[in-house]
Amino acid sequence: AQEAVLRFRNAKRDLEYDRTNAALDEATQAYAAFQVAADAEGMAECVRIVCHAMARQGLRKQAIQMATEELEKFREQSKKRAEALMLLTLAEIKLNASAKETREEAAQLANQAKSAFQTMKDRRMEGESCLANGNALLKLEGTAGPAAEAFEHARSTFRSLQSLQLEGRAQECRNECLEAAELEAISSWQLELGDSQSALKSAEQSLVLAEACSPRRQALALRALVRAYIAQGKAGLVLGNCVEAVSKFQEANAREAESIGLLALVECSIAAEDTLDRKEMQAATDACLAFRELGDAQQEMQMLCTMSRQCLRRRQLDQAEDHARTALHIAQAVDDRALRAESVGLLADVFLAKPNSDKALAILKQEQAINRNDRDALGQALCLLSMANVHMELSKPKEVLACAEEARALFRSMGDKMGELSALQITADVHARAMRYSDMLATLEKALQLATGVGDTVTEASLNV
Repeated sequence: AQEAVLRFRNAKRDLEYDRTNAALDEATQAYAAFQVAADAEGMAECVRIVCHAMARQGLRKQAIQMATEELEKFREQSKKRAEALMLLTLAEIKLNASAKETREEAAQLANQAKSAFQTMKDRRMEGESCLANGNALLKLEGTAGPAAEAFEHARSTFRSLQSLQLEGRAQECRNECLEAAELEAISSWQLELGDSQSALKSAEQSLVLAEACSPRRQALALRALVRAYIAQGKAGLVLGNCVEAVSKFQEANAREAESIGLLALVECSIAAEDTLDRKEMQAATDACLAFRELGDAQQEMQMLCTMSRQCLRRRQLDQAEDHARTALHIAQAVDDRALRAESVGLLADVFLAKPNSDKALAILKQEQAINRNDRDALGQALCLLSMANVHMELSKPKEVLACAEEARALFRSMGDKMGELSALQITADVHARAMRYSDMLATLEKALQLATGVGDTVTEASLNV
């Protein structure tokens, strides 16, 4: 038992210093020792460390599977505290998921853990559960108020333990929650309304406020500022800010803030120069590595797709294919159908450029068959749009129209008006190229009605032109 406790403490310290491999090794051995001692709580504590270490290595799906299996085992054995620890572990890992439903589930799991720890009068873990609940709520739309309440509950709980360090953590989360609400409700909201000037002022104020907060909050405020400048067509004015911020985050060893800063730098560079130079491509590569270390598969895939597009534009076709294939591999592993469709579409574009149109169509047909077999209507529709674009490049208008119409029907059956709008725009393009102007105008009229209905002011304006 003494060896188990010692190894557990080593694993916990290794995880705090981002030594994930060492943490995995120590926690696994500690688990085995606790298992011999029939100490379910010790085993659960070790599983928590293993799962967090796996998530940081990009193995979030496997971590969730492990925690779920352990949860069922402890539940069958009526080991209440071990069960509560697994509920909390699942909440902490799932709160960073890209799917909204998974983040909602994380909030529910954290609440269940909080209730269980309250019953056991475990104030420390009750506070940790409140932090997880608040962080999950923070990532859901319209939940900034409840998130602030969860952080305040955590702060008061930690205060009762007379732990200034834990109380400080909760207070920082609460401050970040309020600022995140300000960023989302003001700057982002103003951008959506097309008021980039007001959005810029709000973002500048947020950046000033963020200086007193964590590096992560500073990075998020910087990205809001970058988005506002991009909307105004002045991205070049903040390129220097991005470079300086990334350097500062690197010096502070603030890995998550660095990854967000690198993302802002890449977005800003593309908007300012319509391409990435060698240094900026290295920044994109660094961002991919950071996202992988943080277990943020969605951002890693998006960055890989960005790099693939840039390589495609430079006619660096082998590199473009490598990036797209890596993105597709990750998308399949985490079951992200939207990004899977995007990466498959990119691969098709690469094959067209090589040129290998047969291979481009083959990979799309293969993906289409998988989606049809999985009854994935969205995946089928997205794949059909990519096939329509390939046929467009091959000057096959009949095939383009067939794919676009089939995709539109699928989007309509799901109530996806934005998808339907994309399909209509492809159809209108075919009619325009064939000089069937009456058909083109009729199609654009349908598209305009959809754009107006969903509040897509940018598309609406372009269609009116």
